[in-house]
Amino acid sequence: MHEHDGTVITEDGIPLRWWARLPDSPKGLVLVVHGFLEHSGRYEHVIDALNREGFATGRFDCRGHGVSGGARAFMTRYRDYLCDLQRIREEIQPLAPDVPLFVLGHSQGGLMVLAYALDPLGEGLAGVIALSPAVGFDADIPAWKDLLGRLMSRLWPTLSLDAGIDPDKLTHVAEAVEWRNNDPLVGTRATARWFTETLGAQTRLQADTASWTHPVLVMAAGDDALVDNAATKRFVDALPVEDKTWRLWDGMYHELLHETIQTQAEAAIIGWLAVHAG
Repeated sequence: MHEHDGTVITEDGIPLRWWARLPDSPKGLVLVVHGFLEHSGRYEHVIDALNREGFATGRFDCRGHGVSGGARAFMTRYRDYLCDLQRIREEIQPLAPDVPLFVLGHSQGGLMVLAYALDPLGEGLAGVIALSPAVGFDADIPAWKDLLGRLMSRLWPTLSLDAGIDPDKLTHVAEAVEWRNNDPLVGTRATARWFTETLGAQTRLQADTASWTHPVLVMAAGDDALVDNAATKRFVDALPVEDKTWRLWDGMYHELLHETIQTQAEAAIIGWLAVHAG
């Protein structure tokens, strides 16, 4: 196994840390995008599973997350996230040339990879995997917080408020909850600009389905308290391709890759990748 790591600088000067792991003669390359307020190190077990099956992997900490730079949980515009993913792609893809490229994202990362695939930057992808993607929010956001976030996005965009995420509603696995609670790189607060830019990205995603061309696997948690599965299912149903797979894991919470069905979820991902890597 060959390991690489480094730092890229974004268009607006923010350092992003990345890591790559490549077996000899990989079947494909999978870029893994973590969720909101977490970091890519929480997916080492997924990286290991993919590597064992012959897939090269790349991961990075998004701007404002983990050990990457930038104001915490903040971006000026949503497309900054897509441009950042492109910079990571340009850095890691040459390490595994001439193999199919896939992007895999969880939650906010799921929204990111879907939006990236619809953007011209996403040209050339072999497939997209989105897990519990934040296509719409299902959380009960108080009206005052919604109004304040929209107002402060213009007046004080870096204002941060508690994100209101209950760790006990993310997974049924107590050890995973404890791990998250004790992880110093996991955040708890969202900025006003992140909130409004994410809402805008969700609206644009639903409006742009007609231009979708990629094979896609979307997996959702049946008892998700954070994202709106109905919105995600509408998005998948609207995609004008035959090669689309929707899988709902009944009774599961948001973090499928830290849930009781983690092994089965990883196997479903690897099985789909094996088919699409040719």
